Amino acid sequence: MTPQEQLENYTFCQVLCERAMEHIKTDINDYLRELELGNEKPPIKPIETRIKSFESAREKCRSRKIKMTIDSMLTSLRDIAGIRITTLYIDDVYSIAEALKIRFHSSIPDDGIRDRIVEPKDNGYRSFHIVVQKALFFKGRTYIVPVEIQIRTIVMDVWAALEHDLVYKKEGCSEAVKTKFRDMADYLNEVDTAANALHQKAVAKP
Repeated sequence: MTPQEQLENYTFCQVLCERAMEHIKTDINDYLRELELGNEKPPIKPIETRIKSFESAREKCRSRKIKMTIDSMLTSLRDIAGIRITTLYIDDVYSIAEALKIRFHSSIPDDGIRDRIVEPKDNGYRSFHIVVQKALFFKGRTYIVPVEIQIRTIVMDVWAALEHDLVYKKEGCSEAVKTKFRDMADYLNEVDTAANALHQKAVAKP
């Protein structure tokens, strides 16, 4: 497959993913409005969205030995489209996750839920992931398009932003720096856990 064919296939996928992401974002915003109407705590930041770059998708296909066809990318790259929800406490992450699992229950594949708070990545990354599949009819055919929803605390979010800027895909990044970030992630998880416990006590007070 030529580089031009790869780019054309990815551009097609990108259009599908953007459409699917907007549909799902609308559904999530409807849920957040329900929270506000019920005087419940909404996430502390506006919902963020992103589309993986062509270069990033190509590298991921290469590492997984996947051809950059439209079908293979939609099947194997579930994070081309991403939606991020940021909240204050770990309990909020799980309450939002449970609500979205109910809302999208028929659109979540069997392996579409990953708790990376309980099982963080090797680099220390923590977040709760839900993959939602959206059926879209486009150019005479129905495509099943995955969108990854990430739910994490503000503490997790700050760590991820720093790690992405200083470590993620940085050539020559030393093991010492990577180890430091893993240690920071563990420490910040302790902060998250302690803050969550304090919040539980505050809420429990009569």
